[in-house]
Amino acid sequence: MSLSNLRDFQTMWLDYRLLATKECASFSASWVSQAPSIFSQLGIKGDEWDKYSILHGFWLVFERELECQPPSSRGSALPGDTPVYFFVKQVPLGHSKALWDLWAKETKYFWSLDETGKKGLVDTQLNLPSFTFSIEIDHVWWDRVAYETVRNLHVVEGVDSFAPDITRTLDLPVLEVIRDRATFKIKEVDAYLSFVTFSYFHRFSYEEKLRRISSSESFA
Repeated sequence: MSLSNLRDFQTMWLDYRLLATKECASFSASWVSQAPSIFSQLGIKGDEWDKYSILHGFWLVFERELECQPPSSRGSALPGDTPVYFFVKQVPLGHSKALWDLWAKETKYFWSLDETGKKGLVDTQLNLPSFTFSIEIDHVWWDRVAYETVRNLHVVEGVDSFAPDITRTLDLPVLEVIRDRATFKIKEVDAYLSFVTFSYFHRFSYEEKLRRISSSESFA
């Protein structure tokens, strides 16, 4: 964008996904298929099941602050059509708490006249606009009825609800409870991080089976 048209730059939403498309869909379906067993192992009561969710990603939201003067090149030798670049600092790729804490405290963006971003500008230079920053969390959750339907599916199939038989039949990753951290990890497949759009494609066949069983007789 140029110095003269910065007035049109008001809000920016950047979408970050924690898992690639197939892995995210597979992990969600895997969680649903094993949730009753995991809840039981962790001692979580049925009336608390719908308080838990899976984090899929988040949005970084930049909103422009009110300013006294419009962006301009006044006081400099730069013409109004000079290109100016808005850079967002990279989101951490690792799991280090210290790394994420540092990222959370630092400024999330900077301006530059250099398209590579090697030399930054502060907001006060050239009357460049300032932006506030916030994070919007994207997560998915299921209510107790959905989890009870999964438990009933195990009964209909004649399998132990604590065993991952149905999960393996659906070719989904098996989760394992990590006792010392009251959480779980993927046991039989590797997951990796990348930032792409989320898709539910691989959940369709599994959810269709759940719909069929939920319409049949309910089991205690």
